[in-house]
Amino acid sequence: MHEMRSILVALGVLGLALGAPRADARPAISAVTELVEPAEPTSASYRDDPPLARSYLIPVLEIITLNLAANLGSQAAGQPWADISLSTMKTNLTSPWVYDNDVFAVNQFAHPYGGASLFLAARSNGLGFWTSAAYTFGGSLLWETLMENEASSINDQLTTSIGGAFLGEALHRWSRAVLSSGERPSIGRRVLSAIIDPIGTANRVALRDSWRRVPPPQLHSHLAVGWNRALDVAEQSPLHVELAVSHGLPSDERFVPRVPFDHFDLRVQLDASTDRLDGYVDLRGLILGRASGKPRLRALWGLYGTYDYWNPDHARAGAIGVGPGIAVHAAFGARGFAEAVGVATFVPFGAAGGAGDGEGPQRDYHHGPGLGQFVELKLGLRGLGLLRLNARAIEIDGTLLGDATEAVIVTTAGVMVEVAPHHAIGADLVYSARSATFADATMKAFEQSSQLRVMYAITSGSLGGGD
Repeated sequence: MHEMRSILVALGVLGLALGAPRADARPAISAVTELVEPAEPTSASYRDDPPLARSYLIPVLEIITLNLAANLGSQAAGQPWADISLSTMKTNLTSPWVYDNDVFAVNQFAHPYGGASLFLAARSNGLGFWTSAAYTFGGSLLWETLMENEASSINDQLTTSIGGAFLGEALHRWSRAVLSSGERPSIGRRVLSAIIDPIGTANRVALRDSWRRVPPPQLHSHLAVGWNRALDVAEQSPLHVELAVSHGLPSDERFVPRVPFDHFDLRVQLDASTDRLDGYVDLRGLILGRASGKPRLRALWGLYGTYDYWNPDHARAGAIGVGPGIAVHAAFGARGFAEAVGVATFVPFGAAGGAGDGEGPQRDYHHGPGLGQFVELKLGLRGLGLLRLNARAIEIDGTLLGDATEAVIVTTAGVMVEVAPHHAIGADLVYSARSATFADATMKAFEQSSQLRVMYAITSGSLGGGD
């Protein structure tokens, strides 16, 4: 919960930055529009973007520093597991690894986000995706064996390394895309870029940028704020905030994916009240793939990597996954289009459960390997609006660890209508359900919830992208 509250604070800082006066005295809303305005698209892949500088040593020092800072901060906060010594280090190095039962938000969000920070330390020093992923694995291994007095955790090593690499690469790309417009990006762009990638921003300030500023592939993004209403439970989180980006669009006939995450979709959502906070992170990116088709009917397909974190009461799930997928874009007439996406993944480790956020023997979630699926259909008319239907599901087989089997599904039916260039209003109806069958097969659980969201959004280009 504390991890998600920090994101809400960051979004508040972003809101202040977006509303800050600009040198040319344009209205604040124009400053927001300028932030999401896409750069001139390019067909270049990051494979064609060699770094200006590269260091293999600085990321090692930064990763060690990040781990030490996290441990010392946890000690200062009175966390007993952070009290380490040479004896605890020796014990961890010589003892078997285990599956831990930490709080759901820690295991499924804090560890992947911490892994993303380790990844970004390497990536912002001019290293590629796979090399940065190796640094992330090493940094996580350092934490598990030396920075805690508890037994090293197999699930933490997996979620930190794999989830951190996936999320870190998306944040690296998004942060760079925000800065790609012009030689001197606005203050709003610089603040947004720093919120997306604080490690990379710090390295740019201290060590100079290791990457030249080049236009990214065509992208579409939006920032939305609105009202959220739970339809069938008493608990309410009325404030809804979301940031989303699609990078490397299947509608762009010049775009060819060549390296991991040339094409990705990332959506971060928060539903908040004075005493509760529900968070959603949905990421899917093409690790290895191709583009095919003609200008008005194109597809991106191949091997996808996914990271999901859903933390509303009654239907919580978090997982990393790898599997095949495809995104197809078809154009109709001058402005009409349809887009269909399907991704099916194997989940090496994930977790799912119901209400609350307990831990230990009484924890209310179960973990293990499993499967994940995502399907989406969009129908739109540029300059008018967009209809969106999607379903996301995660199934976890906890029986390997003596747990229950879990299945969680989140479905969304949404509409967004453009009221002016770069400005839209929208509504989403969201239904979530969780079904669990326990190890002895005599106990089952089923929970469900639904909510209505109404929002105002600042968009880049026409709804659906492809401009």
